[in-house]
Formats: sequence, structure tokens, C-alpha cells
Amino acid sequence: MTCSLCVTSKLKISHWHALVFFTLKWTLVCALCITLFPDVHANNLTIKTKQSKEEISGYFNSYEDQAASLSIDEVLQLPKGLWTNVDKGPINFGYTDSAHWFQIKLENASTQQHQRLLQFTYTALDEIDVYLVKEGKLHATYVGGDMRVRSDKFLYHRTYVIPLTLPALDSVDIYLRTKSEGPFQVPIYIWDLLSFFEYDQEGLITMAAFFGLLAVMFFYNLVLYTILKDINYLWYLLNLLAIFMAQLSLKGFGSQLIWPDSPYLNQFITIISIFGQQIFTLLFT
Repeated sequence: MTCSLCVTSKLKISHWHALVFFTLKWTLVCALCITLFPDVHANNLTIKTKQSKEEISGYFNSYEDQAASLSIDEVLQLPKGLWTNVDKGPINFGYTDSAHWFQIKLENASTQQHQRLLQFTYTALDEIDVYLVKEGKLHATYVGGDMRVRSDKFLYHRTYVIPLTLPALDSVDIYLRTKSEGPFQVPIYIWDLLSFFEYDQEGLITMAAFFGLLAVMFFYNLVLYTILKDINYLWYLLNLLAIFMAQLSLKGFGSQLIWPDSPYLNQFITIISIFGQQIFTLLFT
């Protein structure tokens, strides 16, 4: 009797071990499948009728062009399995020599035409090319970057803004190529027109107040330096000037209003002003 109970207990334990092993095995298999074969079709974004602003970076698929040599025609022929989904949130690859391609399909599932604006807020990318593709054919091309003279097709704005017209029950594929020697960030937003211009006006007021405050501080300390002849005021003046020029270039105001046809000047001023700010701060302190 004791032996039969032992045998029964051993069988139950062995069945339990087999069940645990089976569960763990298939959990591991499923995890590997998700990792090795990501869902590259989950990048369709349906445009909503009531939509003011949405950060859409996380909906993109990405492909790294390590040689930075592919054209849009070659990219359109890439197998879908080579594309990977971008994590939710703004795209950020740090420092890289590669060119990165991104792809998303925007769909208008409603029976009304939609007007939208696609905005790329990080203006310090060396190269940014945007391609609109419909039914496998190139529909429009936008060329920009702080190392290039930007295309006139972009809206006249301090950031990169593209107007989109989506007919009812239609879609468009957006391909984005970016390359930069500096920090690699691609925050991307889609706006309706009214919300964009309202937000933009608020941003302009904020930046105008910021630059105005810098100007007041600059001239006030210039008067003090003229009277007192204290070298510390000179370092402080130069620090304020460096902050002013850095923000002017980083926020896109310089390339939009002052030196639109001199992209290399914009990059030069950005580097020199940031470096100068650090030096003058140390000298002042």
C-alpha cells in the first residue's frame, strides 16, 4: 500500500514537472518570436476628426542605413522584415554616423477631407528629408537640415512643418531620412491647423519675453560696466550674448529670419555660442 502511494505521488510530481516545463518552453518560444519577428505592420495611424495635437514618433518603423547611401527608391524596395518598430516616445539614438529611415502610414478613415500639419521640432539635425508616397509612387519631397538650405515646400517657420491634405478614405506613406553628427533626436507631432497656430503664438510670446529679458539685462550691465570698469561685468555681458545667440540658433529663429541661406553659419554659431557660454560662465565665477 505504501509503495503504491509512493508511485502515485511520483507520477503526480512528474506530471507537474512536465506541465511546468511545457509552459516555460512555449513562453520562451513566444518571447523569441516577438523579439525576432516584430510586428512591422502596427505603424498605421488613423487621423481623428477631433485631434488637436499628437506625438507620433512611437508609431514609426525604423531602418538603420549604416553606410548612409540608400536613396528613397532603394528604401521602397526593402523587405518589410528589415524594419523595426520604434519604442513609444520621442525618437532618440544619441550619437551615430548612420542615416536612419522612418516610415509611417497616415490614414483618413472618415468621409471628410482633413488638413493637418506635420512638425519636426528638433532643428539641429544635419540632414532631414521627408518623402510622401502614395500607392508606391513618390508624391512629394522635402529637403532640410542645419547643413542645408531648406526646401521652400516647408512652411515658413522656425521648425520644420509640412502641410498635409488627406482626402476622405485615403492614406499616405511618410518616409523620413535623418542624419546628424550631433545628438540624434526626432520628436514628431501632428496638428490640426487651429491648434498649431494657437500654440505657436503662445510660444512666440514666451520667446519674445525671454529675448526681451536678456536684452534688458545686457544693456543694464553694459551701463554698469561702462561706469565701474569691472572686468566681471564684461564676462557677464559676453555670457548673456552667448546665451542669446545659442537660443537664437537652437530655436530656429536665426535660420528662419537672419541667415536663411547660410546653414553652415547656423551650425558654427551654435557651437561657438554654447562653448563661449561655458567659458564666460567660468571666468565670471
